[in-house]
Parts: sequence; C-alpha cells; structure tokens
Amino acid sequence: MSAKEMIKSWQTAQRQERGAIVEALIDNRGESLPVLRKTIQNGSRAEKEFACRFLAEMRDRESVPALSSLAETGDSQIACATLNALRKIRDPAACPTIRKVLSADASSDDVRVCALVSLGHIGSSES
Repeated sequence: MSAKEMIKSWQTAQRQERGAIVEALIDNRGESLPVLRKTIQNGSRAEKEFACRFLAEMRDRESVPALSSLAETGDSQIACATLNALRKIRDPAACPTIRKVLSADASSDDVRVCALVSLGHIGSSES
C-alpha cells in the first residue's frame, strides 16, 4: 500500500491497523514525508490533522513552510493542529507566522493559546 493510500485508510482503520499504518509510514519515511507534506495542503480536514501530527512526530523541518501557510487558515481546529506541529518541530523559522496568527483579529482564543504555547516552546529570541 502506498503512503497516500495509508493516509486515506487511517480514518476508517481499526486501532491495530492504525499501529501498522504508523509503522509502515515510519519505515518508509522517504516516501511518506512528501506525501504527508502534500496532504497538509490538499487533504481532507481529518487527513490534514493526521498529517500535522505525524510530521510533528517525525520532526520534519522541511514541512515548516507548508505548515506555516496552513496555520493561517480560518479553521481553528486545523490551525491548532498546525501550531502544535510547529511547536514540536521547534524551528525558529516558524516564529513570524506564529506571531502573525497570534495577532490576527480573526484568531479564536483557542488558536491564540496554541500560538502562545508554540512560541514559548520554540524559544525564539524574537518571540
């Protein structure tokens, strides 16, 4: 099964199957990462959340630009998932976007909290 198929099957998979999917994605990191990066741009809401969590767990710094653009979405659930991913990756390059989200009038309180926590964990001297 390809990485794309595994990501799509995640939603309907049983708990045991999810473990196997995670292991396969990790084992095939070279194939998985590009697909996960595309998923945060083009996937369904659930797929985007999964991809954000997985990219964070893999500490994929190459995904920071795509995650940063997703952080500014109007969907607070996706924005928080993205901000949490950026927090775990801890790349200071994400700080300008996180500050922008923090100061945006359209950001919900939940998104602002996620942004504050992310800035605190990244530890940028600029934040």
